[in-house]
Parts: sequence; structure tokens; C-alpha cells
Amino acid sequence: MQSNVLVKASKREVMSIFADPFKFTGIINHISILQVYDENTNKYVTLDKVEKFPKKFRVLYIFGTPDTKIITFLGYMEGPQIIPFGIKYTGRSDDETFYWTLEIFVKERQGASEVFFNMNSLYKPTFTQKILGKEVKMLKDFSFVEHILNAHVIPYFKFYGYIEEGILGQ
Repeated sequence: MQSNVLVKASKREVMSIFADPFKFTGIINHISILQVYDENTNKYVTLDKVEKFPKKFRVLYIFGTPDTKIITFLGYMEGPQIIPFGIKYTGRSDDETFYWTLEIFVKERQGASEVFFNMNSLYKPTFTQKILGKEVKMLKDFSFVEHILNAHVIPYFKFYGYIEEGILGQ
């Protein structure tokens, strides 16, 4: 899914928001960083144990609401990876049934920045998960990508006064 939004902030300010994986996952709300990868020990540890800023994370994926049902599973996230004109994050579940990528591109405009989001996700439950009733139905029944952008990222920019007009296009 591709979407873009015009925000009243400099390219540098927008990029600094998305270049911080802790801020990024806080905005997304469905990913919680549990540990960071320490290149010296080749292990996932707490943030206080690394000397270099991490780019790999052990995460908990969280789906649902207290009103419905909350489902969690462990996985990994990598990023921010600097790509031409933007930033990229990727992630997957431990059981390798759920994958996602998000590319964020920012273009400077007069007094604002246009932010382009290119996000994809794939959920392929195993046959065993299906017959045991352990597939995550909410990942199959709605667009995770659309939800992340429209229910989390766009409202974040609106609440912090970066957006007046909303989404420019999808």
C-alpha cells in the first residue's frame, strides 16, 4: 500500500522522527521493543548493554484491543536502514508466518514536507495453525498496512499539529 501526507515540518524533523526506532514503534503501537542486538556478543540484550546504536531488535507484536482479544507473538525488527531518499524498516515473526516492510520517503516542500509511505505485509499461517485454530484472524481479515498508516501514523501527525489537511493521496 502506498500513501502520502503533507506535514508542516522540515524534512530533517520528519526524518528524525522515523529514524528513531523507539519513537517509530511507539507511534505504530503494535510493535514493542524488548531487546536490542549487540554486535560484540552476537546476542539480544537490553539497551544499556550495547555500545553502538542497534539496528536489530527483538520485538513483541501486539494485535487486537482489550475489547476484542489481544494476541501477541515474538519476532524481529530491523532498521532504520538508510535507503536512497528515505528510511526502511522490516520485520518478521519467530514462526516466519508474518512479514512486513515499511519504506518512508520525505520530500521537502515550501514550508512543509511530503511524506510517502510504502508498506507491505504478508501473513501466511501454517496448516497446523489453521487446523488448531491458532491463526491470527485479525491479520487475515483487515489490512494491517492501512491500519498502521490511517489509525496510528496519520493521527500522530494530526495530534502534534503537523497536519491540517490530512492525507493527500493513497
